[in-house]
Amino acid sequence: MVILFLLVAMGFALVSLSFCIYNARKVPYQSIKGHKGIYLWSCIAAIFGALALLCFLAAMRHHRLTERVANFQENLFVLVVLEDRLGWSFWLGVGSVATHVAVCGVVAMSRIKLPKPEIKKPEEPAVPSLDLLY
Repeated sequence: MVILFLLVAMGFALVSLSFCIYNARKVPYQSIKGHKGIYLWSCIAAIFGALALLCFLAAMRHHRLTERVANFQENLFVLVVLEDRLGWSFWLGVGSVATHVAVCGVVAMSRIKLPKPEIKKPEEPAVPSLDLLY
């Protein structure tokens, strides 16, 4: 299940990447290929990545995988695991989900319309130029 969720998340991340490249090359004219499309595919990839990480953590805790691996084919004594350590690949998955969430945030913030600053015209001098001649 974890591998399936990771593969689905990678698939949606690749779809999001392809639409990002397409939007960089051409003007988006459909919502599925524009900002909404990138937002949609990145959110779906983040959700499936988070589901994969949660399934991995649940399986590790529920089935006590660390103890089972530590005591695999051990007959003389039993190793007691005091704490679980998550490896580099788990934190890479967390970084991937965080990156997808950041992309969703950037795309959402790019749609906010900020007020344009008003450019003031330079004021005319208080003394007319004809008065300066006399």
